[in-house]
Amino acid sequence: MEIEEIRQILLKLKFNINSKGFDYWIHAIHLYTIYNVPTLELYKQLSFEFNTTKTAVERALRTASKQAYNNIHKYFNYNGKITNSVILKLFRFFNDIKIDNHIPHID
Repeated sequence: MEIEEIRQILLKLKFNINSKGFDYWIHAIHLYTIYNVPTLELYKQLSFEFNTTKTAVERALRTASKQAYNNIHKYFNYNGKITNSVILKLFRFFNDIKIDNHIPHID
């Protein structure tokens, strides 16, 4: 997924834009949808990129997404528990569906 597309979806879902975690989410989703990096490895990579700790990254992601839980349930039609890993998987699944349903046009 493209950075701006991810940003727009996070805004639509009402992620906390005032949290450091908002920027972390954009980068995390972008990396995860491209490379399918394990969550703990993703925390490590983000902590390096943003010069912080893995624990701080995990907490910031959770804090930024907490107020969006109801919207995440509705947007992705998901009824389970919301965690950072689940959010990443939902975005990846959403991205894979978009790619699989792409029909090329012949002009």
